Amino acid sequence: MKLKLFIVTLGCGLIASGCNSLFYYPDALKYTLPEQLSEKFDDFRIPVGSQGETLHAWHLHSPVKSKKGLIVHFHGNAQNMSAHVQFVWWFLQEGYDLLTFDYRGYGQSDGKPSRENSVEDATAVLSAARQIAKEGPIFIVGQSLGGAIAVAALQRQQAQNSNFNALVLESSFHSYRSVAQSKLASFVLTWPLQWPLSFLVTDEYSPSQSDSAFNIPTLLIHGSKDPVVPYQEGLELAHLIQKTNQGQTYFLTELGRQHTSCFASPQGSKCKNAVLSFFKDVVSSESQTLKDNSK
Repeated sequence: MKLKLFIVTLGCGLIASGCNSLFYYPDALKYTLPEQLSEKFDDFRIPVGSQGETLHAWHLHSPVKSKKGLIVHFHGNAQNMSAHVQFVWWFLQEGYDLLTFDYRGYGQSDGKPSRENSVEDATAVLSAARQIAKEGPIFIVGQSLGGAIAVAALQRQQAQNSNFNALVLESSFHSYRSVAQSKLASFVLTWPLQWPLSFLVTDEYSPSQSDSAFNIPTLLIHGSKDPVVPYQEGLELAHLIQKTNQGQTYFLTELGRQHTSCFASPQGSKCKNAVLSFFKDVVSSESQTLKDNSK
């Protein structure tokens, strides 16, 4: 999420509308091609909505013979999946297939971005992931804005959440309004206007607005010096999920690190290894539960 976009929120006081659109900064540039990341991939479309629109998606296949599962990636607010896939392509070398996609209005996807559309898009992608993975494990990774979208989609379709094994949220937030207010408060010129202007940003589909529970082991990661989504937002999201999530919830602080620092760190870093260990532990725990229940 671009830091400067929140400065533009000042203009919302003049136009009195459209503030929610400040969370979306899509483009259609091609930063990375799928063939640069995987010898085997599927470039396909996912139907969404009632107007015949489709989402552009990639299913990148891991070269590792013994597959560990499918990662579903929900990217952040700027550019498109061909840029953000660079945060998660390393999962391929670890034995995970990767499903990444663009919300409406991003990249080659149809339509326009909006809060409601993004949650509907995410729900359609989760349904597609179940078809792709079949019986294998499915792990959801949401970064920044993508984390809030993933949580809203999971809460919307909680009856199907048993199909997903784990959720990782990096540098995400619990409330659209509160993250806008915190950024307004961080600038001298907008500090006096933080409350009236932040109320022009709705909290519809924010994780904070849902009391629906879901049952997925969840790992939250946040940099203590994140200048884009404040660290406090990560703590609030962790507290919220701990209350509504019937599965286990963990919070990992990256001391001194910034926005989406974990997946931007080198291969084999402490944070990336923690994510891999989390996935491994989740699968091992579920296998043990199935074994115990079969006795």
